Amino acid sequence: MGVFGKRDHDVGTARRCPRCALLRELPALHRCLSTEAITAPFELDARRCIAYLTIEKDGSLDEELRGKMQGWIFGCDICQEVCPHNGRKKEDTRVIGGLVEILEIKTDSQFHEHFAGTAFLRAGRESLIRNACVAAANLGRTDLTARLRNLSKNDSSSIVREYAIWALAQLSARPVSTVLPA
Repeated sequence: MGVFGKRDHDVGTARRCPRCALLRELPALHRCLSTEAITAPFELDARRCIAYLTIEKDGSLDEELRGKMQGWIFGCDICQEVCPHNGRKKEDTRVIGGLVEILEIKTDSQFHEHFAGTAFLRAGRESLIRNACVAAANLGRTDLTARLRNLSKNDSSSIVREYAIWALAQLSARPVSTVLPA
């Protein structure tokens, strides 16, 4: 993240950077601020960073952060994009296919076949589908209810089942206990 720690830049130089001095005011950083990952100029709580949550974090996400992740499924890199000191070429991390296709991936082998040669392999099937469930809920994608219900009943991963149930509850605005699969 440029001056925040993903890259090795001189903090003294960064503190003089006019773009960095206004970090909390940059509209492009709104998504990072929604999770409160940027705690102060030049300070990042990596545990709240969307890139960390969607790629590196295994298992369950704090409920408090789920709604704040908006529609992000994999990575973020807004900080990389706004940092003028970051001259590296950006890897394309757009989702190949979209929510429907991700929610239909049933096995690790299907996941590996679908995302072969991409950075998405880093997240793994379970985390990517978990993130897709969160995004579906946050985006109000009621058109995905049948797919989410299928995942909640049939997926081999308890994490995926948990998140499908959570997403169904969010989409129906009902408590999780009322949407548990029979």
